[in-house]
Amino acid sequence: MIVKFKKLSDTAITPHRAHHNDAGYDLFADEDVELDYADTLAVKTNIAIELPDGYVADIRNRSGLTLKTNLRVHYGTIDAGYRDGIGIICENASHGEAVNAVSLTIAQVMFSLKGAEPEQLEELDKAIVEMAERTTIKINKGDKIGQLVIHKLPEIELVETQELSDSERGLNGFGSTDNKEGK
Repeated sequence: MIVKFKKLSDTAITPHRAHHNDAGYDLFADEDVELDYADTLAVKTNIAIELPDGYVADIRNRSGLTLKTNLRVHYGTIDAGYRDGIGIICENASHGEAVNAVSLTIAQVMFSLKGAEPEQLEELDKAIVEMAERTTIKINKGDKIGQLVIHKLPEIELVETQELSDSERGLNGFGSTDNKEGK
């Protein structure tokens, strides 16, 4: 099967698999981005694809990147009719260090209200800047930040009905499989 792709900029990097039997094609950032803590945004790849009818592409994270950093790539879906650029939705999940930065800022305000020495305030300023820099995630143009996995869709027809058959799970909702009693 052939899937056509188009570079939407001169600097876009062709999606490719590291090994011939890999499921996912690596996707690369085509812009420099900084995400402060708790920020979420779509990073441009400047790649567009043309999927055949009956196929879908998933955008997934790179497990090593997720394990080693606080960068989280959100799952995305590309339908066969979509022809615009692929964006990778990224989130900076470094909330713990952000709380520390806020705590340092509060300490700075308290010290300044109590008439702290200028040297103490300078030290707090430095600590706040360092903490903020540690919570910022920098994505550089050319960084491998996601994967594209292409699937064939089964042919499905949804049919409305008034009754559904019973099952072992039944009407037990979210989290019920973690409960030994299923309730």
